[in-house]
Amino acid sequence: MFGKVWEMIVAGGAVMWPIIVVSLIIWTLIIEKYFSLKKEIANPDGFTDTIIAFLKNKKEKSALNFCLNFHDAVLPSAVRLLLLEKEKGKEHLSKLMRQIFHETYPLLEKNLSTIAVLAKVAPLLGLLGTVTGMVSTFTSISMYGTSDPQALAKGISQALITTQAGLIVAIPALFFHNYMVRKTDDVMNTTEKNLMKIINFLKEVR
Repeated sequence: MFGKVWEMIVAGGAVMWPIIVVSLIIWTLIIEKYFSLKKEIANPDGFTDTIIAFLKNKKEKSALNFCLNFHDAVLPSAVRLLLLEKEKGKEHLSKLMRQIFHETYPLLEKNLSTIAVLAKVAPLLGLLGTVTGMVSTFTSISMYGTSDPQALAKGISQALITTQAGLIVAIPALFFHNYMVRKTDDVMNTTEKNLMKIINFLKEVR
């Protein structure tokens, strides 16, 4: 199989190499982003209910320790910060929540725009390979006419292979980018909802 892939790369010409580099960068960023989002807790509402139950039973230390079990996930980290500063008043908690969102959202969005840009670059590189292949074909025709079918086939093959390679890279990249954008928005929306639930509880207690 590797032999066939290598033949395809060689047949695609020089443009195949930047397409391969773009593909490697995209998949590196996708894998990194996947594991970054995977650490977010699966049941944020259940987490919040547990925190409130601890607070109702005057077990603030248990609530703080419970947050530490989730290894820097957004919601537990934010809740822990709120609990550590809850004595500063409800206005301060509201400002703190806005600050958390201001600092957290760019971190969750990190590299998403890069994936989107590279996913758009890949088919353009494929188009460049298509143009390069067709130029090679027409050059061969102008020099030798149609008497050298092998030269014609080489140029046409290069044009088709690079177009195919660019699309193979771009289509799944765009799919995963859209999925991760939705996942990031879901994380932030559920975080906001649950932080407000805890802040409202703290306001009632005070």
